[in-house]
Amino acid sequence: MAHDRERRMLIAGIGAASALAIARTASAATCGAVGPLAPTGPTMRDLSTKIAPDDGAVAEARTALSSCPSTATATCSISVPGVYYMTHNLVGEPGKACIEVLCDNVDIEGDGFIVTGVPGTLECIRTPGPQQCIGVFDLGIVDWHHTAINLSNSLYCYCEEVWFHRCDASATPAGLGCCALGPGGTIDDSNVLSCVQGQLSVDRDGTVEECVVIDSTGGGIYSPGPATIEDNFVLNNDGTGISVGSGGGIVLNNRVCSCPQGMVVFTTVGPHSTVLAENDISDCVTGMSISGSDVTVEENHVARSTHAMVVTGSATRVMLDSNHCPGSSSTAITLENTTSRCFVFRNVVSCPIGVPGYSLGGANSWGPVVSAIGVGDVTGSGTATDATSNFEV
Repeated sequence: MAHDRERRMLIAGIGAASALAIARTASAATCGAVGPLAPTGPTMRDLSTKIAPDDGAVAEARTALSSCPSTATATCSISVPGVYYMTHNLVGEPGKACIEVLCDNVDIEGDGFIVTGVPGTLECIRTPGPQQCIGVFDLGIVDWHHTAINLSNSLYCYCEEVWFHRCDASATPAGLGCCALGPGGTIDDSNVLSCVQGQLSVDRDGTVEECVVIDSTGGGIYSPGPATIEDNFVLNNDGTGISVGSGGGIVLNNRVCSCPQGMVVFTTVGPHSTVLAENDISDCVTGMSISGSDVTVEENHVARSTHAMVVTGSATRVMLDSNHCPGSSSTAITLENTTSRCFVFRNVVSCPIGVPGYSLGGANSWGPVVSAIGVGDVTGSGTATDATSNFEV
């Protein structure tokens, strides 16, 4: 009624002359035909799904995940490229994945909502066949009983601000863990908290940065390489903190604490190399274990580990330069006799009195080992001024 009253007032206000002019214009527009004007663009019905439902809302260009169909294998199945967003928390279904992606170029935006697992689920988010460019953002996955995100068969995928809490991936194939991305994948700013087999993994040319893995069994970060693993925190897990396989890569500025092995580099073959630099490792049984080739280990801090650094197996062309290894309870730096063409210089170690800080063997080279425990000015010793000297303090 209010709308009709306003219309009558409008007509009354324009006057008879103006109304006649408008009528003539309308008649001309329709070539004198009687009836309403033909639409020249989208109708209100066409626009109804693009309009915000209330005054405080914003028109939504994304697709609600809840509108995706359920299938025999997934609660939500995505088969059209685009951006999908969650509108509420979700609970898994036994025998199903939560979200299944069947096409390339899909963003899944959690908007801070939670997906909770139940026993018997498949993966939370997965690609049954190889896809490309799948992104997962701002999502919590809790109590999931499978690999939470399995995009290991897909290229160039991305996970950002995803957290995994109390998930159990122990029944999944070895090596997948909580989150597994395929070649060219990136895991950024994501957290694994109190999970079983709580591993983050990326395939070749992958990146893991600014992530946290804490209080998890089998937890850590893994890539077969080549990979970039930077600015991560791996704390209080019973697995290897960070491991890189034969493809090599860069492991830079990470913090690893209270894991059986802090960092492991596996046997490297081919043209790839590995750089371990500026990492902080503490309270591990073995801080760094290197069995690969063409590895540079420099300016790392490895504290309070039983063995700080061990170069083992058939490793060759490994350089240990300017590392600080305080508080080792046994020999800090070891080159096993089976290694070759390695070089150890400018390192500083600290072990209990009577325990040798270095065990250097094999067909390798090293700077002189200088005991500098309470000697004051070390320049009094000729070997101490050698630029390649290693020190025990």
